[in-house]
Amino acid sequence: MDENSIFQEPVTQPAESAETAAAPDGKKPMDTAALVLGIVAVAAAAFIPLVSYVCGVIGLVFAIKHRKEKRTTVALILCVVGIVGGVVSNVIVARKVMEAMAPILEGLE
Repeated sequence: MDENSIFQEPVTQPAESAETAAAPDGKKPMDTAALVLGIVAVAAAAFIPLVSYVCGVIGLVFAIKHRKEKRTTVALILCVVGIVGGVVSNVIVARKVMEAMAPILEGLE
């Protein structure tokens, strides 16, 4: 049978998933996403703790998921620091609110 036969099934390469597809520079998108989300989590920790939690957790999932393939230590550390920063920020705000409410609560007694 001829190699150029129209009846021959074409040979296809297996498709790469979005997670395993490498960018042209060799880096994986999960690395970059985890790193960016970690940076956003750290930056938002002082001002918007909720954003810090969300970005930190999503970045942490990306970093842990990708850690099996390649070391993503910096992204992992940034995500954890962002989450911890959000917690610290919430504690500070809660303390300030309680201090501000102390005179009101004393007046109720």
